[in-house]
Amino acid sequence: METMAMVPAAKRSAISGELAAFEAVDLGDAVKELESEMTRMELLLRDSQAEKISNEQLPSALQELKQLHCEGEDVLDELNHYRLQQQVERGDPSGRDELMMHNSIVSIADVLCVPSEKRQGMAYTIKEIVRQSCEITVPVYKALKLDRLYSTAMLDQSQSEISSARLTGSYVEEVKVYGRVKETEQIIELITSEIPGGLAVLPIVGNGGVGKTTLVQLIYNNARVENHFGLKLWICVSNKFDLVRLTHEMLDYVTEEEHTSVKDFNQLQKMLRTNTQGRRFLLVLDDVWDTEDKWDLLLEPLKHNQAVGSFIIVTTRSQSISRLVSTVGSFNLDPLEENDFWLLFKSNACGNEKYHMPRKLKAIGRQIASKLKGNPLAAKTVGALLRKTLTTEHWMNILDNEDWKSLERTDGIMPALRLSYSHLPCYLQQCFYWCALFPKDHRFHEIELVEMWISQGFVCDKQPSKRLDEIGSQYIADLVNFGFLQYERNRMCDKNPYFVMHDLMHDLACLVSANECVTLDGSGPKQILPGILHLSILCSPHSSDYELLLERIEKQLYKQRAVGKLRTLLLIGVCQCWFLRLFQNIFREAQRLRLVFLTGRFHCYGNRACSQLDYSVSDILHPCHLRFLNLDTAQLNRPQRRSQPQDVSKFYSLQVLDGSCEVVCKNLCNIVNLRHLGRNQWAHASIPYVGKMTCLQELEKFKVQNTAGFDIGQLERLNELVLLRVSHLENVESETEALRARLADKIHLNTLSLSWHESGVISGLSSPASAQGVLQSLEPHPNLKHLQITGYMGVMSPSWLAANLSVTSLQTIHLENYKEWLTPPSLGKMQLLKKLTLIRMHAFKEVLIPSLDELVLIEMSELETCFCPEEQQLPSCLRTLHVEKCRKLIACLPLKKNSDEEMDHCFGNLHRLTIRDCPHVTVSCHAATLRNTCYANIDGSSKPPEIYKNAIGPALVSDELRIQDEKILPLGIQKWMTDDKILPFGNQKWMLDDKILPFGYQKRRSVHMGGCPNLIPLALSEVTIEDCPGFLSPHVTSDANANHEGDLTFFLPYLKSLKIVRCGIVGRWISQMLSRAQSIFMVLLTDCPNVKLLQVVYPLKKEDDNNLAPSSECLAAAAVTTPGDFVLQIPTEVCSSLGNLKISNCRDLALGAGKGGFAAFKSLKVLEISGCPSLVASMFRENGNPLPRSLESLYIDHLPAEVRLGENMRSLKDLEIWNSPRLKSLQLHSSCTALQYLVIRNCDQLVVLGGLEFLKLDILEISVSPSWDRKLDDSGQTSFLLPPSLRNISVYGLTDKIQSCLPSFLPFLKRMWVHDSPSLTSLHLGSCTSLECLTVVNCGSLSSLEGLHHIRKLTELTVLDCPALVPHLELVLQQPWCQDLCDLTIDDCSILTVPICKSLTSLNMLTVGSWFHCFGNRDNHIQRMVGLTVEQDRALQCLTSLNVLQLENCPNLLHLPADIHSLPCLGIIYIINCPAISKLPEKGLPPSLTLLSAVGCSQELNEQCIMAGQDKFKVSIDGEYV
Repeated sequence: METMAMVPAAKRSAISGELAAFEAVDLGDAVKELESEMTRMELLLRDSQAEKISNEQLPSALQELKQLHCEGEDVLDELNHYRLQQQVERGDPSGRDELMMHNSIVSIADVLCVPSEKRQGMAYTIKEIVRQSCEITVPVYKALKLDRLYSTAMLDQSQSEISSARLTGSYVEEVKVYGRVKETEQIIELITSEIPGGLAVLPIVGNGGVGKTTLVQLIYNNARVENHFGLKLWICVSNKFDLVRLTHEMLDYVTEEEHTSVKDFNQLQKMLRTNTQGRRFLLVLDDVWDTEDKWDLLLEPLKHNQAVGSFIIVTTRSQSISRLVSTVGSFNLDPLEENDFWLLFKSNACGNEKYHMPRKLKAIGRQIASKLKGNPLAAKTVGALLRKTLTTEHWMNILDNEDWKSLERTDGIMPALRLSYSHLPCYLQQCFYWCALFPKDHRFHEIELVEMWISQGFVCDKQPSKRLDEIGSQYIADLVNFGFLQYERNRMCDKNPYFVMHDLMHDLACLVSANECVTLDGSGPKQILPGILHLSILCSPHSSDYELLLERIEKQLYKQRAVGKLRTLLLIGVCQCWFLRLFQNIFREAQRLRLVFLTGRFHCYGNRACSQLDYSVSDILHPCHLRFLNLDTAQLNRPQRRSQPQDVSKFYSLQVLDGSCEVVCKNLCNIVNLRHLGRNQWAHASIPYVGKMTCLQELEKFKVQNTAGFDIGQLERLNELVLLRVSHLENVESETEALRARLADKIHLNTLSLSWHESGVISGLSSPASAQGVLQSLEPHPNLKHLQITGYMGVMSPSWLAANLSVTSLQTIHLENYKEWLTPPSLGKMQLLKKLTLIRMHAFKEVLIPSLDELVLIEMSELETCFCPEEQQLPSCLRTLHVEKCRKLIACLPLKKNSDEEMDHCFGNLHRLTIRDCPHVTVSCHAATLRNTCYANIDGSSKPPEIYKNAIGPALVSDELRIQDEKILPLGIQKWMTDDKILPFGNQKWMLDDKILPFGYQKRRSVHMGGCPNLIPLALSEVTIEDCPGFLSPHVTSDANANHEGDLTFFLPYLKSLKIVRCGIVGRWISQMLSRAQSIFMVLLTDCPNVKLLQVVYPLKKEDDNNLAPSSECLAAAAVTTPGDFVLQIPTEVCSSLGNLKISNCRDLALGAGKGGFAAFKSLKVLEISGCPSLVASMFRENGNPLPRSLESLYIDHLPAEVRLGENMRSLKDLEIWNSPRLKSLQLHSSCTALQYLVIRNCDQLVVLGGLEFLKLDILEISVSPSWDRKLDDSGQTSFLLPPSLRNISVYGLTDKIQSCLPSFLPFLKRMWVHDSPSLTSLHLGSCTSLECLTVVNCGSLSSLEGLHHIRKLTELTVLDCPALVPHLELVLQQPWCQDLCDLTIDDCSILTVPICKSLTSLNMLTVGSWFHCFGNRDNHIQRMVGLTVEQDRALQCLTSLNVLQLENCPNLLHLPADIHSLPCLGIIYIINCPAISKLPEKGLPPSLTLLSAVGCSQELNEQCIMAGQDKFKVSIDGEYV
């Protein structure tokens, strides 16, 4: 070093450059060698995955080889990161090119970007990877060759074994087949009917083991099928589609002629054609995996058969095979129904479906059966295991260990599914098994899942013409085709479909991914292998052992040294707020993470925000490899809190940034590889120089500004955009400037929105002429499909929308807010247009439209006509029609009935119809023409009398029907009329007048009725009846019955949810609604005065294990005391499925006499009873447990004097007891082992509270009864012992006497709240050494916190409305242990002194004020405060770590702290309900500020906040960003 220092500077620089070049050459050569070696590794790995490995030593060697390949990828990732960093630092916007995209670094210039101190180490690492790879690849290659030779030698034997194992025949193997009656009848009816068009093919599709072969065997051997077909053939195809073999096997059925020696395929086909000619046949091709493009060739001899009615049935697991062969549609075979599956399960597990199981064994069997999801093969597999020993111990062992999932069994369900998995290509296998990281029943959304796969490198870019997103979407389609994923549609929104994984498929994914993926959920220890790459953590909202869970996770990961190799980290669920802080060590260790998906919701107990969430995750994640980051986190009880903005500007490889987190936008343009920027529109609009992000595919909101970095020219190079929304186009000054956007070059652009703001017209920034030129210059590429233009000020349409129409691919157009636009676009020429929306296009008088699916016209003040030229009326293909406030529209709906034939032509496809406030619109269609309409609302239009005639039920076959106001019925019909007022509905007759509304059709699935006191409904899956006091009341139903023969009855067989609120309905009608419900989940009754008695109706023959049926005497007595109309009878079938029951404010409701009470509801998980004193009294009138054992959550009030709860309620997790003034003694049974959350409030007479000490409570909220003080005076003791497991406790009304009797040792207590305790003088914290959060509110006499100095982990302190405690706090807060305090909330600013603030060195958040407006009535310090004193303002400057300042509910506060601008770390300011503040500080705000939020403040302050923001920081007014 000394010698080098003697060399002149210029020479020394040259030598250093040469050394750097030599190092770069060495590194570059190493990289080339690594890339070559990685190619060899990839070939070996793919080759090994394509074959079954018989050599027992190969898997471990291949796993080691895969780990080396991953390490090589990581090195290339790191090199690529340094190159991107260099490009960004040099200002080179071209962060994306072919060389970079392939992680290929081959020149000296490429590797010079690596810091010099790292080059030598990287070169050594690369050489070591190459050396180890060479040592492994050669023997692995030789072993694979030997293994392949061995496999070839054993081919005949193995093929024979496979064939014998999977060979199927036409005879049903089972003695009895359970279920499939409906499916069998449907298929037999189809194949025996006359179907025109020649040879028919029906594929039956389903997952392995679902029963496809068994179903076809039933059909094949059916007598009706035997008589219909003269010839039947059964061929088991299996996994090899061998034409010669299949033809030989068909010939075995049709001829006795010798053909086995014939090898010529043509000759075989001629023989088959000759012998099948003129014969009607049924051919079953069972277990087809792949046709190898030979399907038509196989069927060629059969297609020319002259006999009519021949049929082919194909069974397959593949949807793509189904689509290829089908001629009459396909039959998707679902799992068995629950009852059928249970009988099958019993038959296999016990040997006989009629076997009488003991109660405990039956309960275990039910649990096991529910896990098998109706799969018959699974029932046989598990049944064989269970049948060995019919004992609870054996069955519990099977349930706990789930032995049926083993891949080692040759006859189980998993090997059957594994066979399907082995047929997947390698790239689909890794996509599939990676999904095991998510919980069962997780909803995968296509875009998100594809992006995750891309981030892991699973999606291959071997098709240059397709984008990675398109290839990934094809992967999902393939997995759906093969049955590994299932496509489902959101019932509430058709636009958000999703995919789910069948439970058994999820189990398979877990098994095959065990070497690379692991999921930890706290359920027990799991093996973590050293090569683990992907980790997910699932948190339960009811788990109390978060700290233990985290310690266990860290111990397991570090033990295997697996943290550093992790590529995926998922955190899903609800967890405690300090979870992230404890997990930071893992984040820092896992430096190879490519994907971080944190969608957990953080439960923040207490009323302060979690300071832990203010840690920037981006500060502890390594930027080199990260490609996918989703921080979609939220706090459950304080959602308005926002975590610290994330600065990800150095994550150069990041491709997806999503979630609800805030991001620092200043340098976000550095992420040149970013393709998706989530849902934060503010972030989209706030990125300066966004034009550098050339990979970006969505730009949700680009706000054109006259500021550097926000000009429209930023769009020039964003040619990957799929979605673009541009606003404030009034800031574009000329056509030339608009041309810089180069929208015509964006071939991938699918959705485009262009808008002008009204302020542009007012300020004169834009004129009609300039707007017209700008829009003309913004011509998009012809591939555009969706266009929206808002606020355009021009007079003419741009040529690309008019005479020279270029956007011929448009499918939707949305035009809004045009005052001067006179000539509409050439809509009639847009042949692909499906949806047209015109809103406030005030100059349009006539609109010509093509054939559309959806038409929306709103506030078209001058519009007179709108029609399709080809049909001279609205297009017949319309599915949605919405016309509103078009008061001059006359000829829009010429739909008068001219003939019966024209009716279907007009409205055959109409799905939704809305007409409002259009006085000249004539709706004259026949009601039957609306038979498919799902939503209909016509109001304020002209309705001729014809609409009432024959207005029968089909007009109301709908999925959604909303009825508001007393006399508005669907379609605006105020009265349904026929000559005799009787209309047929199925087998029932209904009287129809202005009080009765028929709902007799099954397609309608949801009804909401409000403010309709005179209506009656029928047959749905979800029913909500609200604010209908006369609905089915005694008076209405008696009138209806008096004019009708017999009782009016209706049933709801598909009912899932019934909610009745403030309604006069009688119990008898609710009983009818429930009487035929097959599987209802939720019932809610609120304010229903005419429901007075609740009874469980038992079947005549009770089950052996059912001793809950009331005696006939009890039922008779109940019937005498309560009239029949007022009795709500619930059948046991409903009890067995009901999971959620809520009854409130039914004061006269009582429970029918009989044993058991609510215990009859065997599936009930949630029970809430409030404001029903008679019901509660009748529940507890007999000894025993009146509640079901399945209950997980109970809310109840008005309990009697003595209550025992919880016996055998091992599932109970949440218990809330409120407003029980008579309750004196409450005993909780020790069997409530799952109880986590207990609330006891407003029980003033409660003296005895027993059993707490035996429970493992996590959260306790309790009001101290005044009776306890009295009992202490009398006896000196009280029965109240706290469980030591408590982590959170909230106490109301605490006194010094009661406190002295409570246990002082609560070692796990994390959070304590003491509320409304005016007589408490001293709070003894004892040895609660783990306390982290302390909140004291409204304790007027409290003057000290004893033992606070022993607490070393306290991070949050809240003191409100405790004036006597202030002097004590002034002393306490100066102690050294306060240095760790992160969150402080006070309402007395006298605490803010310089010594105190200097000691709070870690304070992150300070809140000054009160929580609630109710404190505004108290004469406390915060009410009198108008501002900080000079000394307090000076003290505030000592809080150098302060990040969040909140001022809340300070009614007389006039101004913010004057020197707030000098706080160095202040990032967020909340001003909440401080109406007297009218301006911001004159000295300004701190430069570190990222968010200024004002809620419930003056208009003057709001305006100042908006002006102060001005691209410096985010501003939120009343909860909305501006």
